[in-house]
Amino acid sequence: MIGVLNCFLWLVTAFAGYQTDTHPADVIPTDSLLATHVGGLENTRSEAGIVSVTGQPFNSAIRVVVGADAAESNATQFTIRNISPVRKADVLLASFSIRGASKDGKSPAQAMLLFERTVSPWTKSVSQGATSSKNPTAWKRINVPFISAEDYSSGEVMTSRRFAFGRQIVEIGGLTVINYGNTRSLASLQSMVVEQNKLGSVHVTVRRDELQQTIRGFGGNFCQARYGSKETLDLVGRYNLEHLAVAHARSGILLINQVGIGKVTLSGLPPTSSIMITTRNSDRKAVQTSGSTDTSGHVTIEMPARSVVTVQTTK
Repeated sequence: MIGVLNCFLWLVTAFAGYQTDTHPADVIPTDSLLATHVGGLENTRSEAGIVSVTGQPFNSAIRVVVGADAAESNATQFTIRNISPVRKADVLLASFSIRGASKDGKSPAQAMLLFERTVSPWTKSVSQGATSSKNPTAWKRINVPFISAEDYSSGEVMTSRRFAFGRQIVEIGGLTVINYGNTRSLASLQSMVVEQNKLGSVHVTVRRDELQQTIRGFGGNFCQARYGSKETLDLVGRYNLEHLAVAHARSGILLINQVGIGKVTLSGLPPTSSIMITTRNSDRKAVQTSGSTDTSGHVTIEMPARSVVTVQTTK
């Protein structure tokens, strides 16, 4: 009896000492970005430093001035190791803000986010490129949901940021990596990211005298990210490819919104004309509404998140 009791007490003690993972959990230290050394500055004749920031949730950011081209994007980069365990198939969200421009001011700044093992074979859970806004003074928030490829104890995986994408000035702020474990699905985070990236207000001019206007991507994969672009399929495009209904009317003006809610104002339509609007959201159901253009041939169309809208004049 005493032996059984001792065994029971040992099991209780062992169980009480067992620590379960708590999610969501910070994967990298708070403000670690500002204390991180940028490596390989000499490879691209670069400089790095900290700059003050106003009007953002973060007060400081890291600035990297890249002075020369490099054969590999990791020629100039920083890495931050994890401070909490990460298990295989955990769902994570990396977030950061970026701004800047190429040295000649003609292109946005570029950087790449990676989540990879700290030693060979450098297993990568995610490798995501990012570009800044066209306005070099405007911050652009980037959110990257992904799934861990392996189990990692503290210090075994790192968040990397690569900067060697030509001569440029790039600033990074507000970097966080959150581990949601199995409390959130990848699809739910992808949906959140898409809807937070709002379309805003867009103006489209319809040229009725140019009947041969074409739509890049028309007749092909309507969910391919950013038609006509050379960039690879991003998270928005990948989500739409898997979820967005593409069956729609083959006539009329086709409007495709791959991101969050917004509005599109059409001009150049016949004045005071009746129109039929067919909207298909991510739930794949078609909703038809009627409206009319104003005396100048303008009409504003509401664009739900991840939607395909067809506009037809009825008279």
